Amino acid sequence: MHLVREVRLCGPVYLRWMYPDERYIKILKGYVKNHYHPEASMIERYIAEESIEFYSEYMSKENPIGLNVYVV
Repeated sequence: MHLVREVRLCGPVYLRWMYPDERYIKILKGYVKNHYHPEASMIERYIAEESIEFYSEYMSKENPIGLNVYVV
């Protein structure tokens, strides 16, 4: 296919490049542990990972309870 014609028909390459999507699907496929219900398994692991990331970032900003913080 001629490149100019292809750009006119489909638009720029970065708008139709599937490589990032395919990489993300590989990550999601790695979340599957229950092969009888793969969608539910993927969703459960994705939500767990997002929650852990959120709480770890949130808790890193807080001061620990019960520990004295000395300012020098």
